[in-house]
Amino acid sequence: MSLREITMQSYPEFPWLVAGDVARVEALLSRLHWLRAGEIVQSCDRAGAGNVNLVLRVQTGERSFVRRQARAWVSR
Repeated sequence: MSLREITMQSYPEFPWLVAGDVARVEALLSRLHWLRAGEIVQSCDRAGAGNVNLVLRVQTGERSFVRRQARAWVSR
């Protein structure tokens, strides 16, 4: 089991972002009021090969933006 898996499983209540998981990303961004009323996430893919942070390019029907989440582990 990797450190990443251990860390994510150790804190299941934390809203971890996952590239490609549109439903999870949309739910979190809605809860944080990052999305406008009626705005729907169409895709959320890695925006780069971050070493420590997860950087996602989020595409909605209205706009595109980057969302970064710091991690407690090194991805590479």
